[in-house]
Parts: sequence; C-alpha cells; structure tokens
Amino acid sequence: MSQLCRALSNQVIISCRNLIDLSILFEGRTRSSMKIFQECIRCCSTYKSMYNKVKLTNDRTGDSQWNSDLKIILNSVDTFMERCQEMIELCETMLIYGRLDETQDVPKPTFGFTRGAEFEKVCDKIEDLFHESFSKVEQVQDCILDVQSSDWYREMNRFRKDMKKIDTIAENLILESFNMVKNVEEGLLTLQSLYEYSKRPSLFNVIEKKTAMVYKMFWDELQEAKLSLLSEKNSYARLMPKYAGRAWTSLVKKTQLKSLYDLFQEKLWLPKVTIAVEIESLYQDVIQTFDEAILSNYKRWLEVAESKIGVRLKRSLICRSLQKPGLLEVNIDRKLLYVFSEAKLWVDMGFPIPNEMSQLVARRNELTLLYR
Repeated sequence: MSQLCRALSNQVIISCRNLIDLSILFEGRTRSSMKIFQECIRCCSTYKSMYNKVKLTNDRTGDSQWNSDLKIILNSVDTFMERCQEMIELCETMLIYGRLDETQDVPKPTFGFTRGAEFEKVCDKIEDLFHESFSKVEQVQDCILDVQSSDWYREMNRFRKDMKKIDTIAENLILESFNMVKNVEEGLLTLQSLYEYSKRPSLFNVIEKKTAMVYKMFWDELQEAKLSLLSEKNSYARLMPKYAGRAWTSLVKKTQLKSLYDLFQEKLWLPKVTIAVEIESLYQDVIQTFDEAILSNYKRWLEVAESKIGVRLKRSLICRSLQKPGLLEVNIDRKLLYVFSEAKLWVDMGFPIPNEMSQLVARRNELTLLYR
C-alpha cells in the first residue's frame, strides 16, 4: 500500500510539472507563471487532504489499517509545494525589482529633487543587480522542479542572500530620498515613486513609517492653518476690500488644504497608518472653521452694505472745484469703487449680493471708466 501511495504521489507531481512551463517565467511572463504555481499548490493540497480523509475512513471502517509512513508518502509532495512557493517568491521579486510584468508597463522610479538623478541611478543599479542574480537562476532551471535534487536549495539560498543585499540598498535609498522631502506634495510623489518597493515585506515597515511622516506633515499644516486663521481673523490683503478680502484669504487657504487632502484620497495604495484617522477628523474640523469664518465675514458685510446704494449715483458727474476755484472736477462718490470691489469679489466666491447692488456690479466696467 505504501508503494502504491508513493507512486500516486509521484504521479500527482508529474501532472503538475507537465502543467508548468518555466520558459514563460524566464521570458518575463510573471503573472501567468504565478497563477500556474498557485494552481499546483492547490492541487497538491487537495491531494494531501483527500489522502488523509481516505486513510482516516479506512482506519475507522476497514478490516485492516494502513501501516504506511505518512512522511515518506507525502514528503515529495511537500517538497514540490515548497518549490512552487519559492518560485512564487521569485516571481514577486521579478515584479518588484525587475519590473517584469506582462500585464502592464511598470515605470521606473523618478525623483524631482536636486539629487533626483543620483537616486534614479541607484534604482537602475538595483534593477541590474536583480537581473544578474535572476540570470543565475535561469542557468540552473533544470533542478528547480526536481524534488530529488538538492542543488536547488543552494541556489535558492544564494538568491535570497542577493535579495537581502538589494533590500539594504533599497532601504538606504528610501531613507536618503525622504531626507530631501520638505512638504506634503514631495512626500506623496516620493511614496508614489517607491510604491513597488513597499510590496517587499522587508521594506514595508520603512515605507509605512515614511507614510506616517507625510501624514504628520499634513497634520502640521492643518494645525498651522487653524492657528493662523484665529490669529489673523481681522487681517486681509492690502489691495483687497475688507470683508471679502478676509473671506478670500480664508478660501484660498481652504482650497490649498483641500487640494492636499484630495491627493491623499486619490492614493488608495497608501499603507494604512493610525494617524490617518486622526487627520480625517482634524481636517473636517479645520475646513468647518474656515467655512464659518468665510460666512461670518459675508454676514458682517451684508450688515454694513448700503441697501440704497443707487442713491450715490444720483448726482452731477462734474462740479465746480472748491480747492481750485474756476476749475471743474469729477463729482462721483469714490466709495462706489470700494463697493464694486467688495461686491465683485463676493460674486466671484459664489455668494449672492443684494439685488440693487447686483445691477450696479453688472455695470461695473462702465461706471469704473468714469473714475479714470
């Protein structure tokens, strides 16, 4: 019975080996190869499960028990499954370090810093080192699926050592590149450039920490914006109207923060970090504070805005000058220029203005010419 079971195990392995074509792996068809290796592992797992069930059923109900050594019967199957798993591991490094993905073009990492070209050369070096190590695997491919050969163990150990060296280079690259990061935008662009490296288990923690660092930068910007709003609530740009100017300043800052927030929302691949939840709450609070500040200035402007502003137009365009007797001068109320400026800015921000004022704003260009 033992010999029969061992023969069956060997037949399962042979069937799986016939399914595997290593040539497509070394051609760079990584995804397809991974699917085949995963299918072989499932097949072997199913076989082991079925063997154990049949043996258990026989031992319970049969006339005699199977006096077979389970380790001997399934040892070759376990070895084959291990080889398939190691090939999946190799495929994953092909995707990460070799950019070998037949389903899509994986772009080379790019950096925008003053040392960007230097960092990109390191990425090229990483890729070259990988291909050098990978080519050595290709040279011994005949022993990969030979469960009777021990040569593959030495080769896989060599390959893993090579990958550890590459991991070290990649980790140093991550640390060095983030030393150049000065703001949220640069941090997110750097994370995007290094995204493929985050799929490497040995590098994930480093990428995760740097992700938290970028989130912390955004946290600091939110806190700074909130404090500046409180300390500068009565300030506005020099050449802008009083109330609309304050609101415009708040709107610009709010838009900047929303732009950064949207960048985070777009990058669904970012590692999940604890601070992200806290930032979401802080962001909503800060945005609400800005909205309240804008609305408050709008209401205050409506309170002081003249309801009968048209009366200021009911006067002669010119009059005799009091400062320079015998001369004529413009007799238009210059406060209208300020009113136009204030109202126009509120319209630009999407706020409604009083009807009479709206009619004047529509004639803004025409009336402004009178003051030139």
